[in-house]
Amino acid sequence: MKRFGISAFWQFVLVLIIAYLVFDNAFPPLLPLSLMIQYMVIVIAAGLLYFSFDDERWNEFMSPLLAVLRNDNTVIIRWGLLIAIPATVGYTAYLMVKPSFDAPVELRQVHPAPPSKLKVFNKTYDLTTLENPVREEVLKLMAEDEEAGWDTYSEAVREGRDTYYQNCFYCHGDLLDGQGHFADGFNPLPANFQDVGTIAQLQEAFLFWRITTGGPGLPKEGTPWNSAMPVWHEMLDEQEVWNTITFLYDYVGQVPRIWDPEVSKVVTGMKDKLVAERKSIQGKELYQFRCEVCHGEEGMGDGPAADFLYPRPRDFSLGLYKYKTSEGSVPPRDDDLIRTIKHGLPGTGMPGWKSLMSDKQIASLVPVIKGFDTTAAFAPEDADDEAFDDEGRYLKEDFISFDSPEPTSSQVAFTPESIARGKEVFEACAECHGDEGRGNITSGKKLEDDWGYRIWPRDLSKPWTWRWTNAVADTPEQSRDETIKRIYTRLSIGLPGTPMPAHRAVEEGNKDPISLDDRWHVANYVYSLRENESKPGRSGVIQGVKVDGALPESIDDAAWENAPATALRLVPNIIKEDRLFSPLNDSVSVRTLFNEDEIVFLLEVNDRTDSRPGEEVSEGIQDEEIEMQSDAFAIQLPKQGSFASSPVVEKPLYRHGDASHPTTIWYWNAGAVEPERKAMTMLMDAIGPDQKIAPRQGDESLMAQGQWKDGKWRVIMKRPRQGSEESEDLSFSEGQFLPISFANWDGSNGEVGSKHTLTSWYWLLLPPKFDATRIYGIPAGVALLVFLAGLLLVRSQRNKSAA
Repeated sequence: MKRFGISAFWQFVLVLIIAYLVFDNAFPPLLPLSLMIQYMVIVIAAGLLYFSFDDERWNEFMSPLLAVLRNDNTVIIRWGLLIAIPATVGYTAYLMVKPSFDAPVELRQVHPAPPSKLKVFNKTYDLTTLENPVREEVLKLMAEDEEAGWDTYSEAVREGRDTYYQNCFYCHGDLLDGQGHFADGFNPLPANFQDVGTIAQLQEAFLFWRITTGGPGLPKEGTPWNSAMPVWHEMLDEQEVWNTITFLYDYVGQVPRIWDPEVSKVVTGMKDKLVAERKSIQGKELYQFRCEVCHGEEGMGDGPAADFLYPRPRDFSLGLYKYKTSEGSVPPRDDDLIRTIKHGLPGTGMPGWKSLMSDKQIASLVPVIKGFDTTAAFAPEDADDEAFDDEGRYLKEDFISFDSPEPTSSQVAFTPESIARGKEVFEACAECHGDEGRGNITSGKKLEDDWGYRIWPRDLSKPWTWRWTNAVADTPEQSRDETIKRIYTRLSIGLPGTPMPAHRAVEEGNKDPISLDDRWHVANYVYSLRENESKPGRSGVIQGVKVDGALPESIDDAAWENAPATALRLVPNIIKEDRLFSPLNDSVSVRTLFNEDEIVFLLEVNDRTDSRPGEEVSEGIQDEEIEMQSDAFAIQLPKQGSFASSPVVEKPLYRHGDASHPTTIWYWNAGAVEPERKAMTMLMDAIGPDQKIAPRQGDESLMAQGQWKDGKWRVIMKRPRQGSEESEDLSFSEGQFLPISFANWDGSNGEVGSKHTLTSWYWLLLPPKFDATRIYGIPAGVALLVFLAGLLLVRSQRNKSAA
């Protein structure tokens, strides 16, 4: 047998290097250190067994090692190894014993094994033989009348589309890519149906099981429990589920796993035909396929999904567009429309279509959108009568070009002096945007857009909610400057169709409401407001800070400055009736302090209104169609008994756990001004979303208070760290990762009961006491032992060599 050119020892080293690189890079997102060490030990043991199996190979393997240990001319290498090996082992020991503040790795099965039987809709289904009845009916019809089969298929897809966009796309996305506008608030993320590794690998019976039973239907091996997938058999009927499944495969151009080869061949042929037809569709056909479900058949913003969206889809028939670079009532440029279609509008149901549409397809939608305009705003002044249809719509595609965008060549540098001046000028904007730019109206005027819908001023401190203004460039400075240019443009030309006015003179010769230089100063000031808020993250660990002495009992206590803020995404309850589809508050910031006996949380939410019934300013701008409720906050924690017997803290089921994973809820309600109702604090116990939450009687261990100021609620909640045996409340132990979640009720939005926003389960960590002896002593001791063992080995081999 021909041997490798590399000696046995270096073959072994090469295998170790390759194994390490594979383990470190081929198992996203992260391989825990403990597993890495185990895997490497296994690889080392396997390599030694392989090379020791044959005497000749073993001698070849040991030859360079013995030479280093025995020869006089290898003394530098020998001492280098005597230092490097103990240092490496000691450092590895240090990594294992030092406290970790990273979130625990949560492993989960992507496609857990389904049960053989399923009971839903008052029926029992055999999942081993279950097939999609919609597809069976279509195939049966196509064998007799192909056209009738296609008609039935198209109708099922259309109905499934409507069901999907009224229930599912908030999480799974308009593009079915798992990037819905609430998706970043869930962990794990919603499934990406465009990925060929998801539904294309599954039978439709599997999807039927997962959709109908949701997160609670997952088997034990399908954890984590915090899957937010709703139990859809409680809200949809069987036909709606099958139509939705049919739509999913149709829209992404994939076929399910089908065991019957003849059926699979026919279904694949249908898919190939549809994919080929849709690959090149443009204009009106493309609009019907991608856009009609939201914007409606005639572009009037009245598609099947429209009533479930905030803000509503654009009504193209009115010729009014918010996000454009042209002034006032001047229609948007083609580039404006193309940019919106391509990149979408963050924080809305409008996605960026660049991943599913070519530039040519996107451009083909522009004349379709303009053609919906019933006001003839896009028509040139000299257009003849033949250029219009019977309803007065302009039909030509050679639309006019308009004047250039607002010039930005006079940009003022982003300096503290400019920001200070901008803050002074911004006082004129406070009536709508509030003194701190959080969008809290102080004028008492209720705002509406030109479509007649309620509208709220933008929270300028949260740039991730801006629709059109953020820019990305090669460097942070370039991104900042380009974003400031866009803020300046928006300030200059306003937001057409909204109460946001232009702040430069609309007609030539008139005085600018705000001078050119001052508009730049305001733009710089508005950009600086982002420094006051943190963008919510998905995998944050809330770290408490230990203090000596008493914990703060005041919201304004300076001690809170020592506690780091963790921003978390709030998403509406869209998984259980009564559902909320149009939230206004989107994030909560959390700070935690603790001492030996107690723990206290500070929750902060940007909220445009002090929603307490009877509060004068909030009542003055309240939507007449929505009954004002009281603002409220909650913290949710698992019971001690749900993980007392396990070293791993299990996250309860999304929302209120279940009978096996009960939760404790800390609740604070802001009360009311008229009729007077004082702020309320209570503890509650929950055993699942289907069970009524039980207020706890006689337990006054929770202290809470809140304050609303300048568009922000700040609420503190304090309680003893030690949980009681009677209530099974958990004890806040140092060094243990504890599941925690939060909820918020925005009273001005009519949120009450199950209609509210909430977070996924996150981790709370109270850092353990720093034990220098353990953290540094153990690694140092291990390194010393390895070093001494190395010295003994060298001495032994040198003696053998001398003999």
